Amino acid sequence: TTGAFSNTLGYYEIDEDGNILDAGIAFANANEGEGEMVISDVESGNMLGFFIVQDGGDTFGVFAEDDSFIFVNSDGAAGNVSDASDLSLTVNGENVDAHIFHSYDASLNADGVEHVASGANADGSATFGFEDLTGGGDNDFNDVVFQVSLNISF
Repeated sequence: TTGAFSNTLGYYEIDEDGNILDAGIAFANANEGEGEMVISDVESGNMLGFFIVQDGGDTFGVFAEDDSFIFVNSDGAAGNVSDASDLSLTVNGENVDAHIFHSYDASLNADGVEHVASGANADGSATFGFEDLTGGGDNDFNDVVFQVSLNISF
């Protein structure tokens, strides 16, 4: 991770109707986040999406384990991918006033620009790299980098 900011890395599920559910924080400050993090109980048929909060580590500090993370639209209704850039993140009901960049689709980003590059690895895992500057910044996609491996149990 070589970002200019102390970015927060988070995740959420997207159900078949496009609803954004079960948001959580993987690393409050991705610059300090090393090691493994397990996202469990992903509902069958749901997709995973990832997001960063630009400078969230410095702006918001440490999150408590019982904090509630919910994406909402401007009407305050539960977030859906069809809301596009009208999405906001709330923490314990309070709106987060920061740039948030999503992996799912560029339309979810306020600047409409793709902020993630990803690729498959030979071992079946995937690597994701985020760009943390608005408008695409320097497009190096190395500001928050992480690997995802699937562990499916039947």
